[in-house]
Amino acid sequence: MLEYAEKWWIGRNRLIRPITTAKAKQRHVQRAPYVAVYFDNDLPTNVVSFGGQWVSVRFFDYLGRDSLVYSFKELEHGKLFLSQAVCWEYEGSDEKDTVSHMFNFSEGRTVVVTTHDHVQAKTEERTAIAKIDANLETYPCFGKYERLTKRDRISVEDDFVFPA
Repeated sequence: MLEYAEKWWIGRNRLIRPITTAKAKQRHVQRAPYVAVYFDNDLPTNVVSFGGQWVSVRFFDYLGRDSLVYSFKELEHGKLFLSQAVCWEYEGSDEKDTVSHMFNFSEGRTVVVTTHDHVQAKTEERTAIAKIDANLETYPCFGKYERLTKRDRISVEDDFVFPA
């Protein structure tokens, strides 16, 4: 099921000020902020947030915790570029993440990968050359967000080359 709202309350996983499909479509055409939220059995699976030249996609795991966020910026009208991805790892059903990974992509094919180990209180940063074909996306038509919600868009093993 797909629902629309003005905003998404991240801390509570709730819609803020739900809006009609017609109002969401109007906001989409005007490039005004709104969110489209996919639900499965009353649990959110994806939140697609629109705001001007930015589009983000939030993915949840089976317990409703954040698992992945993609942030796209519009390079030119109708063309999006995945500029950042953040993913979280959890231990069992814990609410607190144990490890997070942030990928900051440049259009020049470099990616800075920052890994935070929250248990060991360690941070590691590495730079790599990345294939960016999967980072390019077309700005979606209203209600057609499937391509943005493609979860396995990048592969560290297959798409990144780290210098020795």
